[in-house]
Amino acid sequence: MNSLELAKVKGGLVGNRYRFLEDKHIHQLCVGNEWKNLSGTSSIVGVLNKPGLTWWASGKALEPLGWLPSKVTPSKRGIASIAKLGEIKKMHGKEYLELLDKCYHNHKDSLEKSADKGIDLHAELERYINSVMNPKYIVLEPFNERIKPFIEWSEKNVKRFLWSEAHCYDDSPDMWVGGIFDFMAELNTGELILGDFKSSPKPYLSQWLQAGGYVLQIEKNGIFDKDGNLLGKIDKPIEKLVIVPFGAKEVVPVFNTIPIGDLKINFKNAVGLYRLTKDWDENG
Repeated sequence: MNSLELAKVKGGLVGNRYRFLEDKHIHQLCVGNEWKNLSGTSSIVGVLNKPGLTWWASGKALEPLGWLPSKVTPSKRGIASIAKLGEIKKMHGKEYLELLDKCYHNHKDSLEKSADKGIDLHAELERYINSVMNPKYIVLEPFNERIKPFIEWSEKNVKRFLWSEAHCYDDSPDMWVGGIFDFMAELNTGELILGDFKSSPKPYLSQWLQAGGYVLQIEKNGIFDKDGNLLGKIDKPIEKLVIVPFGAKEVVPVFNTIPIGDLKINFKNAVGLYRLTKDWDENG
């Protein structure tokens, strides 16, 4: 097997130490006769402060009160706020309280609506990759037009897709994490890339750290299915990371500018911060 090949492994580890509970979205590892939870890779990077999301949530809370962002013209902002103020003045106490409750939950409702839309495009991207990987995969419906730029990029740059929606984990005492990455591919240049689909309009630092975490886990133990069967191991380094932000106007891959080595180191740092934060929250 040359350096461009991945070792394909039949079956899995003895006893299949890893498993993923889809209904609870929990990664687990068997220790002795007991299944123990692993920390999720996305949960780890959640410890990063995201000021942009804080401001966004604040804005969403104010929207039902007639607030419009500063990018809107002052006249339109004034008209909207005065109109809403007029409505509020006519409200009874119960009705106004209901409005305040709506303000409080508005950011969560917006996230859920975005997630519903995001899941569709995520599924479309996965469906496309599966159709390329498996010649017998039957495409019953045309792919969503939104992912056409990604399809065109893939046809031009990807030699082959290797994995789709695959699992990984690292059982090192200082890690103890599990995750699911969206795809791995080999480019026409021979480079191995790992990619993740995100509903954001652009990649965030936490997403790059998350991808770095996947690399660590793959390098440690390999690639698995949800039942813990070992599907394969890489015998060449992952040279590039890709985020596909399908919340952007054009759904095309964005490559990492931060070296993968730095991302791996700082993912480990994030694990330490996650453990410290969790311990503090539980024990004070």
